[in-house]
Amino acid sequence: MKPSAYHRLSAPEKRDFARDQQRERPIACPLCDTQTSVAELPAHLATRCEGPKEPDVAARWVTFCEALESDGLKRLGISRATLWRDIHRGRVRMRVLTRDGQRKRTYLLRDIVRLMAARVAVSG
Repeated sequence: MKPSAYHRLSAPEKRDFARDQQRERPIACPLCDTQTSVAELPAHLATRCEGPKEPDVAARWVTFCEALESDGLKRLGISRATLWRDIHRGRVRMRVLTRDGQRKRTYLLRDIVRLMAARVAVSG
């Protein structure tokens, strides 16, 4: 058997070949969290993106006060007004629970954390 061209390469040449064959890591769609390549993201957003997915049954829902008291948000320095504004602009999903005749609003912690992390990343 005759060895292939790849097998005749030196170790540094094989490393360079492998690096050239690798794909760029996928990125998440900012609307639906679907992983896609950088080149495919515009087409995904224009034609295939279905928007935010429904929260998982294991998703964590918190009250406004619980969100503010969350240790992670305290460390990020998120203010009450910022959180309130994002909730009222519809950037954070909300559900209303009725228990014992009382209504209780809860907010999807995932949406809150994503917005706050993006805000911190932009501000540097």
